[in-house]
Order: sequence, then structure tokens, then C-alpha cells
Amino acid sequence: IDRDDGISLNTEFGLMSAFEVNVVGNSVDLVMHIRPNIPWHKGEGIFTTEDFKFSYGQMIREGGLFANVGNMQRFVNNDIENMEVVDETTVILHSTKEWGIADMERTIMSQGILPQAYFERVGGEDEFKLSPIGTGPWQFLEHRPGQSYKVEAVRDHWLKEAEFDTLTVVKVPESATQIAQLLAGQVDIVSMTPRQIQEVQGRSNIALIRSPDAIETYIVYGGMVLESKEGYDPTLPWTQEHLMDESPTLVRRAMSISIDREAIVERLLFGEGRVAAMPYFFDNSEAPWYSSRWTVRPYDPEGAKQAMIDAGFEDGFTIKSFVFAMTEGGNLNGDIQEAIAGFWEDNLGVKVERVVTEYRPTVRTRLFDRTTAGFTWTFTQGTNTDVYNYFSGSCCFNSASALGHWEIPETDAFIFAAEKEFGDAAFRYNQMKQVGDLIYDKYLGFGVARSNVIFAVRDDKISGWDFAPLTGRQLDFNYVIKAN
Repeated sequence: IDRDDGISLNTEFGLMSAFEVNVVGNSVDLVMHIRPNIPWHKGEGIFTTEDFKFSYGQMIREGGLFANVGNMQRFVNNDIENMEVVDETTVILHSTKEWGIADMERTIMSQGILPQAYFERVGGEDEFKLSPIGTGPWQFLEHRPGQSYKVEAVRDHWLKEAEFDTLTVVKVPESATQIAQLLAGQVDIVSMTPRQIQEVQGRSNIALIRSPDAIETYIVYGGMVLESKEGYDPTLPWTQEHLMDESPTLVRRAMSISIDREAIVERLLFGEGRVAAMPYFFDNSEAPWYSSRWTVRPYDPEGAKQAMIDAGFEDGFTIKSFVFAMTEGGNLNGDIQEAIAGFWEDNLGVKVERVVTEYRPTVRTRLFDRTTAGFTWTFTQGTNTDVYNYFSGSCCFNSASALGHWEIPETDAFIFAAEKEFGDAAFRYNQMKQVGDLIYDKYLGFGVARSNVIFAVRDDKISGWDFAPLTGRQLDFNYVIKAN
């Protein structure tokens, strides 16, 4: 991902140094050139296209559960022999308009790689996990399951050499313990929620580092799947017989405008964010898919009550709501869902049964199985993703997705048309604007807030962190700046 805008593809920052998409008739060939002479860690040779093909084959194997496995399989028609190794630095993925989708290079470039010879020599996946190697700026030293892992910097790394010699990531579940260890100098970096800032602000040797607008939180309505599927429930207030009809749209409108987003930003995010007009990465005014007509819905409890009356639900209804923490945003995801449930109860007379759970594996499994009818949930994630890639992928918003938050024929039409325009990015983004218009006008989920990623650091050790825009990933430790 480009470190100037946080969204675009830029081969300067990846192992793929260049690519071309050749379309002739029904054939689609993705020619990929990998960066030459990139060493595997610990003297295990050079990364080649044979490793690339092997890694791809591992990803599409039967039983793969990562979100994009469906598309990865589809690109090669589930046959790894449709990937041709030309030489050590050139490989061609032979696809077709039927199998492939436009911008499939982004999906492929975002996947991990494995060293074939080393992987096979140590005995396979389980053994590889005990002592992994890669090509990144850090190489593995040790792992204490459930406690910590330690890596060391790769000197003279081709991308960005880390300024520190070693990095130890420690799992400390209790936030109070994390902060105590930071104040005592036992750790140098702690991920913070906005609520925790007051506990460290103004403390000697502690500084706060922010990556602005790097997290989004939105609401998803469960059970919004194809009406032909078993998971579709026509008795749900927000789906009914046809979810795009007036009554379910009014229900979704009521549930959106009954939320005081400003209060959530002020009281839960402590001002470390802003209200969001749109969910699902659409709320980015600098992006090519953005539309200025997507303005923030004002808090309107009276209008929400009227919408419920017009929809035929004057007395409210009963629903369930998943409440769970997430890697990005931590407990804030659950806190925001709790706040939203409270607004629904107070303003709409909706009874909300909270189901406290975890995203992995419980909720995620339901998204694969399409068994989310009757539930709503908040979802918190990083914001540096292209909406077309997100909506056209195996995750998460079309009827061909392996993992699906929702699937709707009207949005499918725009997405599937965009997928076949291999050489026209402007067309794809125009299609996504129309998807955005449907989301906005039909209230197909709604944005709540965009917030900052925040870290508290020991300023005697760390003077900054060179984040790419819209990112705050803890994987980018090689961009941490050492204090003088």
C-alpha cells in the first residue's frame, strides 16, 4: 500500500515489483514480476517465483478459512497449474473473464508468502509455526504461547530497516497492568483507547502518538442475505418480505437517526475522532469513490419515532445484539454497541438483548454460515482499504463472498459489473459511488464514527512513528523512530 495516501497500490513497498494485466478475448493474464534477490531470513536462500506459486497453492488448498480464499481459488479455477512460472522473477496467472475480477492483483499482493524448501524441510505447517521465516524487516527469535514473541531487526533490509535491534511484543490483557508497566519503564509502547489517555497524559517520560482517522466503526444489520437463502428472515423489522421496500427502509432509517453520534464521539471517544456519514470505507473525502452528498445524518429522535410509526412499529420490537471487542478499537467496539442499544431502547422502544461474545470464532463463523438473522452488531476496523476491493472480495458485501455481512441483489449488480472492467478503474469507482448511494439512501447499515489510533510511548526511547495515512498498524514497528 502506498505510504503517501494509505490506499493506492504502490509496488515500491512490496515484493511484487511490477505487473501487467493482459486481456485478449475471454483470457485474462496477470503477469507478475517479483523483486529480485530478496533473501529469506537466516540464510535460507532467495525468494523466487517457485515460492510464490507454492504459497498460492497453500492458500487455495481445501479447508482454507481466511477471508479471501474464495477469490484466490476463483482466479485460477481452483487449479494451481493455471499459474505459470516463467523464470525466477516472472510468473503468469492465467485466468479468464469468468474466473478473474478486475484489480485481482491487489488481492494477490496482499497475501503472505512461504519459503517452499524450508517449509517442506521442517515438516509442514505445524513445524513451520514453531520457527517461521520470511522476508520482512524483522526475523523470528522466540515465541512464548499466550505470553510474548520476540524478533530482531534485519540489517540492511531492502525496504525500511528498523531503528531498534529487537522487538518483544507482550500479551497483557489488563489495561491497568499495561499502563503500570509503561509508567515503570518495563514496556515502551502501549496501544491506548481514548478513555485511557487521561491516565498517562502529563506523566513524565510519556508521549502520545496518533494516527488520525485510522479506525471506523459502523453498524451491520444481520440476516440481510439473498431472499432465496435459508438465512433470510422476512419477519425481521429491517428485512421484512423485501428489504429494499419502504417499511424496512423506514425501520433502518429510524435506527440510524435515533443515534447521537456526537455524544458517542464526545463521551466514548473523548473527542479522539469524528462522526461518520457512511460505513464500509466510503467516508473518505480524498478517495475517488467519494460523493459529497453523503452528509452526516443529524440526531433526530422525534423523526425516528415517526419513521417507526410510518413503518408500522409504533410499539417497537425485540432484537439481539452481539457485543464483542475487536483487535482495532479494542473494547470500544463493545462500548459503542452498548451505547447504540441504549439509544434504541430510549428513543424507539426497541428491546435489545445483549449477547456478549467474541468476534473470532463465534460471530465470524456465523458470517460464513449466514446465520446472523435477528442480530445487529458494531464492527470496528482500520480504514486504509479500497472500497471496490472490499466489496468485490471474498469478504464481505456481495453474494459471492465466502464471509458476508450482507448480500443484496441491487448492490451485487453494480459490484459484479465493476469486476469485469479490467482496464477501467474510473468505471469501477463510479459503480462504487452508486453502491454508496444505495447504502446512504436505503440505510443499508450506517456509519457511527471515525477515530484515531493512539499509542502511549516512552519518550526517552521513542520520538515518533511514521504512519502511512489512515493506518495505525502495530505491524509497522520498523517505522518507529528512535529518540536521540
